[in-house]
Amino acid sequence: VGAVVKQGIRIGAWCTIGAGAVVVRDVPMVLP
Repeated sequence: VGAVVKQGIRIGAWCTIGAGAVVVRDVPMVLP
């Protein structure tokens, strides 16, 4: 069970990092 939880946390962290990277990449296009 612990391994599954760690894997889930790792996937969640990567998803968060990926989403953050996309936002950071898109923001300069929106700003004047």
